[in-house]
Amino acid sequence: MKLPLQEVQEGFLVSTAAILFVTTGVIFCTAFRENRVLALSDALLGLRGRVVFYLAGGIMLAVSAALLVMRNAQFRLGLTLWLALVTAVYHFGMASCGGADLFVCLGNLNSPVPFSPQVMNGAVTVLIGWMLVGSAGFLVAEWLAGWRMKRSKGGYDGATAIAPASAAAAATVR
Repeated sequence: MKLPLQEVQEGFLVSTAAILFVTTGVIFCTAFRENRVLALSDALLGLRGRVVFYLAGGIMLAVSAALLVMRNAQFRLGLTLWLALVTAVYHFGMASCGGADLFVCLGNLNSPVPFSPQVMNGAVTVLIGWMLVGSAGFLVAEWLAGWRMKRSKGGYDGATAIAPASAAAAATVR
């Protein structure tokens, strides 16, 4: 039986996987279209735009699949946090070097998405924030729950958060 927080966490991970899957579809649909902009070099990575789209789509597809298939919640949350951090760093890097906003080009490449570049950029920014806050929040909640459990079982000595698991381990340390 899952606890209520675990059910919310699972919902967060499954919905993140679904959103990443849809985003991957949009990225691949855009990357497969002919457009001279995709032949230009990316300002941060130095790769052609089409290659950056393929890489981003492939990574998002792999993360989406891992979120659905794997069972280790901490790993899945860590993977989500990693993807959100990498995407945020790329976003801010592009902004700092005067590049286009993240995925604004999706609205400029005759993409299958009928939204303006500004709407797409806003949606992606919200998604990145949601992934960052959600995954970090659940990881902190799990860490606190583990810490409280150790503390309530007498494994917390007040000086360190990690106490020896047994008297034998304590004797070995001395």
